[in-house]
Amino acid sequence: MQTKLITALVGSACLLIGSQTMAATAGEAGMSIEDAIKKARSLGYTEIEEIEADGDEWEGQGKKEGDEEYEFRIDRKSGEVLKDEED
Repeated sequence: MQTKLITALVGSACLLIGSQTMAATAGEAGMSIEDAIKKARSLGYTEIEEIEADGDEWEGQGKKEGDEEYEFRIDRKSGEVLKDEED
């Protein structure tokens, strides 16, 4: 009886630790490409022509008002805009 109880407790502990590890790993990936596009749109981009992950940043280019070409960089973990200037 005691062996079954210990096995159940150990199994529950492993599940709990495993789920916490998975949650931490998912959070480390940072913002999704969809979130990065939303952030760029909030900066005034009307058209996103290119966007890609480069290390800890999203890098992209697109058009703002008046069809002017701009480029941007967004920190993938914090969402901070690192660059937003005319190309």
